[in-house]
Amino acid sequence: MRKRYWAPVLVLAVGFAGFKGYGAYTRSKPVDYSRGGGDFAALPSGTPTATAGTTAAPVVPSVTAGPTAGVTSLPRTDTTAAPTVAPGRSTVTAAPQPTRTAAGVVVPRVGTYSLQVSGSEKVQFGPVSFCNQKLPSSTHVVVKKAAGESPTSYDFDVPFFPGKTGQHDERHIYRYTKTAVLLDYEIATVTCQGVRQSSETSFKPEQPRIELPLRVGASWHYKGGGSSRTEDATFGVQRAEYLTIQGRKVLTYVVHTATSFTGDESGTRDQTWWYAPSWAMPVKWHEKQSGHRSGASYSGDITATVVAGPQ
Repeated sequence: MRKRYWAPVLVLAVGFAGFKGYGAYTRSKPVDYSRGGGDFAALPSGTPTATAGTTAAPVVPSVTAGPTAGVTSLPRTDTTAAPTVAPGRSTVTAAPQPTRTAAGVVVPRVGTYSLQVSGSEKVQFGPVSFCNQKLPSSTHVVVKKAAGESPTSYDFDVPFFPGKTGQHDERHIYRYTKTAVLLDYEIATVTCQGVRQSSETSFKPEQPRIELPLRVGASWHYKGGGSSRTEDATFGVQRAEYLTIQGRKVLTYVVHTATSFTGDESGTRDQTWWYAPSWAMPVKWHEKQSGHRSGASYSGDITATVVAGPQ
């Protein structure tokens, strides 16, 4: 007797139709930014921004007395070491300069920073790959005061697919203090085969992404996370390195982070920041991660570099 195979095919077709319907539903729902304000990647009207190549409220460039212990002070062209730099101070200046609050906390200039991007990401269910997309080569990060947060908390909003809301959007909220740059909140929204999902974490305690003043060889550890994800991260300042932005050399400290996370979402993340004290923010970052969430596995390898300041 001849076997019939239509039943599994029918089940798969019905399942795919349901998947497509669910995708249409999720795309119709707005992304909920529970912290930092609902105006993703948009500056408030009337917010002053700087034209690339200009400065405002500059921080006087200087270095602390003497180099870091065990590290020799080297010429500007050397990228293996550099003297300790006090928060908000640098041996090299480039637009835009950060600003200093009345309490003496150095914070970044608000505005839109142009980014050059390379990388790709992949999502799959079991052996089936549903998404395997290359990121556009250019986008931007919008830095602005985070609504409803502390006076020194800032949104960093990145739409990796400009003009395609929810295709891959990320928001990070950093709180600035005299001694650290703290990650307080993050949300990443990705659309795969029409289905939109968001991963959201409010960090308790806050995660110290940068400890000030920066010093080559410094390291620290973090364990915490949110209600559905626990992170264990190790940070280390590997070296000082000069990057050229808008024709000017900018001193950065290369901070490497190795993270593992467990919970509703599990996996690993390997991230490197090129943090510029004279900009009070990373001007380049590379992230490679892989994990599991909601029955799917995902991976990504992304490098983003600032190529122009607020405009």
